[in-house]
Amino acid sequence: MNTSKNTSDKRKRTRRVKRNTIEALELHNNGVTCENIAKLQGVSKATIVRDIRKLTEIIPHNTVLDKLEKHKISLLKTTLYNMLSGINDPDKMKSASLNNVAYALTQIHTALRLEEGKSTSNVSYADALRELKLAKKELSEINRSSPQEFHESADSIPIIRECQ
Repeated sequence: MNTSKNTSDKRKRTRRVKRNTIEALELHNNGVTCENIAKLQGVSKATIVRDIRKLTEIIPHNTVLDKLEKHKISLLKTTLYNMLSGINDPDKMKSASLNNVAYALTQIHTALRLEEGKSTSNVSYADALRELKLAKKELSEINRSSPQEFHESADSIPIIRECQ
Protein backbone atom coordinates (compact mmCIF):
# COMPACT_ATOMS: atom_id res chain seq x y z
CA MET A 1 0.00 0.00 0.00
CA ASN A 2 1.39 3.37 -1.02
CA THR A 3 0.90 5.67 1.96
CA SER A 4 2.23 8.77 0.22
CA LYS A 5 -0.57 8.62 -2.35
CA ASN A 6 -3.20 8.18 0.36
CA THR A 7 -1.75 11.10 2.30
CA SER A 8 -1.71 13.38 -0.73
CA ASP A 9 -5.32 12.48 -1.60
CA LYS A 10 -6.40 13.42 1.91
CA ARG A 11 -4.75 16.84 1.79
CA LYS A 12 -7.05 19.65 0.94
CA ARG A 13 -5.97 21.22 -2.31
CA THR A 14 -6.06 24.97 -2.28
CA ARG A 15 -6.38 26.92 -5.46
CA ARG A 16 -4.08 29.82 -6.05
CA VAL A 17 -5.90 33.02 -6.93
CA LYS A 18 -4.03 35.81 -8.61
CA ARG A 19 -4.87 39.08 -6.91
CA ASN A 20 -3.80 42.64 -7.44
CA THR A 21 -3.00 44.34 -4.15
CA ILE A 22 -2.40 47.74 -5.76
CA GLU A 23 -5.82 47.55 -7.39
CA ALA A 24 -7.31 46.53 -4.04
CA LEU A 25 -5.74 49.55 -2.35
CA GLU A 26 -6.99 51.89 -5.09
CA LEU A 27 -10.49 50.45 -4.87
CA HIS A 28 -10.45 50.76 -1.09
CA ASN A 29 -9.24 54.37 -1.28
CA ASN A 30 -12.17 55.06 -3.62
CA GLY A 31 -14.65 53.80 -1.03
CA VAL A 32 -15.11 50.16 -2.03
CA THR A 33 -15.41 47.94 1.04
CA CYS A 34 -12.89 45.20 1.76
CA GLU A 35 -15.69 42.67 1.54
CA ASN A 36 -16.63 43.78 -1.99
CA ILE A 37 -12.98 43.86 -3.07
CA ALA A 38 -12.58 40.31 -1.75
CA LYS A 39 -15.59 39.14 -3.78
CA LEU A 40 -14.28 40.90 -6.87
CA GLN A 41 -10.83 39.29 -6.57
CA GLY A 42 -12.08 35.89 -5.42
CA VAL A 43 -10.32 35.86 -2.05
CA SER A 44 -11.35 36.23 1.57
CA LYS A 45 -11.94 39.58 3.27
CA ALA A 46 -9.09 38.72 5.67
CA THR A 47 -6.70 38.42 2.71
CA ILE A 48 -7.68 41.86 1.42
CA VAL A 49 -7.38 43.41 4.89
CA ARG A 50 -3.92 41.85 5.31
CA ASP A 51 -2.76 42.96 1.84
CA ILE A 52 -3.95 46.54 2.33
CA ARG A 53 -2.39 46.69 5.80
CA LYS A 54 0.96 45.48 4.41
CA LEU A 55 0.88 48.11 1.68
CA THR A 56 -0.01 50.91 4.08
CA GLU A 57 2.97 49.96 6.23
CA ILE A 58 5.44 50.43 3.38
CA ILE A 59 3.91 53.49 1.70
CA PRO A 60 4.92 56.67 3.53
CA HIS A 61 2.30 59.19 4.59
CA ASN A 62 1.49 61.87 2.00
CA THR A 63 3.22 64.63 4.00
CA VAL A 64 6.46 62.63 3.97
CA LEU A 65 6.20 62.18 0.21
CA ASP A 66 5.51 65.90 -0.26
CA LYS A 67 8.59 66.81 1.80
CA LEU A 68 10.70 64.33 -0.15
CA GLU A 69 9.55 65.85 -3.44
CA LYS A 70 10.25 69.36 -2.19
CA HIS A 71 13.78 68.53 -0.99
CA LYS A 72 14.78 65.85 -3.52
CA ILE A 73 17.48 67.95 -5.20
CA SER A 74 19.03 68.90 -1.84
CA LEU A 75 18.99 65.27 -0.74
CA LEU A 76 20.69 64.13 -3.95
CA LYS A 77 23.32 66.88 -3.69
CA THR A 78 24.00 65.94 -0.06
CA THR A 79 24.34 62.26 -0.98
CA LEU A 80 26.71 63.13 -3.83
CA TYR A 81 28.77 65.34 -1.51
CA ASN A 82 28.96 62.65 1.19
CA MET A 83 30.03 60.02 -1.33
CA LEU A 84 32.71 62.27 -2.82
CA SER A 85 34.07 63.18 0.62
CA GLY A 86 34.29 59.50 1.52
CA ILE A 87 36.41 58.57 -1.49
CA ASN A 88 39.64 59.45 0.31
CA ASP A 89 38.63 57.62 3.49
CA PRO A 90 40.39 54.22 3.43
CA ASP A 91 37.97 52.68 5.97
CA LYS A 92 34.96 53.49 3.79
CA MET A 93 36.71 52.27 0.65
CA LYS A 94 37.34 48.84 2.19
CA SER A 95 33.66 47.95 2.02
CA ALA A 96 33.11 48.98 -1.61
CA SER A 97 35.20 48.59 -4.73
CA LEU A 98 36.15 51.65 -6.73
CA ASN A 99 33.93 50.37 -9.52
CA ASN A 100 30.91 50.23 -7.15
CA VAL A 101 31.59 53.76 -5.91
CA ALA A 102 31.96 55.07 -9.47
CA TYR A 103 28.69 53.41 -10.48
CA ALA A 104 26.84 54.85 -7.47
CA LEU A 105 28.21 58.33 -8.16
CA THR A 106 27.11 58.09 -11.79
CA GLN A 107 23.59 57.03 -10.79
CA ILE A 108 23.24 59.84 -8.24
CA HIS A 109 24.67 62.40 -10.65
CA THR A 110 22.23 61.28 -13.37
CA ALA A 111 19.27 61.43 -10.96
CA LEU A 112 20.33 64.92 -9.84
CA ARG A 113 20.57 66.20 -13.43
CA LEU A 114 17.14 64.77 -14.22
CA GLU A 115 15.60 66.41 -11.14
CA GLU A 116 17.18 69.73 -12.14
CA GLY A 117 15.67 69.39 -15.62
CA LYS A 118 19.08 69.03 -17.26
CA SER A 119 20.21 66.64 -19.94
CA THR A 120 21.92 63.41 -18.96
CA SER A 121 23.59 62.94 -22.32
CA ASN A 122 25.66 64.98 -24.69
CA VAL A 123 23.30 66.64 -27.14
CA SER A 124 24.41 68.91 -29.92
CA TYR A 125 22.76 72.30 -30.09
CA ALA A 126 21.97 71.85 -33.79
CA ASP A 127 20.19 68.52 -33.16
CA ALA A 128 18.18 69.99 -30.30
CA LEU A 129 17.15 72.98 -32.43
CA ARG A 130 16.12 70.68 -35.31
CA GLU A 131 13.99 68.55 -32.92
CA LEU A 132 12.39 71.70 -31.49
CA LYS A 133 11.41 72.94 -34.96
CA LEU A 134 9.91 69.53 -35.80
CA ALA A 135 7.94 69.50 -32.55
CA LYS A 136 6.60 73.02 -33.18
CA LYS A 137 5.52 71.99 -36.69
CA GLU A 138 3.73 68.88 -35.38
CA LEU A 139 2.04 70.91 -32.65
CA SER A 140 0.75 73.51 -35.11
CA GLU A 141 -0.63 70.71 -37.33
CA ILE A 142 -2.41 69.18 -34.33
CA ASN A 143 -3.86 72.56 -33.34
CA ARG A 144 -5.16 73.13 -36.87
CA SER A 145 -6.84 69.73 -37.07
CA SER A 146 -8.16 69.66 -33.50
CA PRO A 147 -9.03 72.98 -31.84
CA GLN A 148 -9.54 71.33 -28.44
CA GLU A 149 -7.24 72.43 -25.70
CA PHE A 150 -5.25 69.78 -23.92
CA HIS A 151 -4.83 70.07 -20.19
CA GLU A 152 -2.40 68.08 -18.11
CA SER A 153 -3.83 66.90 -14.84
CA ALA A 154 -1.53 66.64 -11.87
CA ASP A 155 -1.24 63.16 -10.44
CA SER A 156 -2.27 63.07 -6.82
CA ILE A 157 -1.17 60.56 -4.26
CA PRO A 158 -4.18 58.62 -2.97
CA ILE A 159 -5.15 58.92 0.64
CA ILE A 160 -4.57 55.62 2.40
CA ARG A 161 -7.30 54.30 4.69
CA GLU A 162 -7.31 51.24 6.93
CA CYS A 163 -9.88 48.48 6.41
CA GLN A 164 -12.55 48.15 9.08
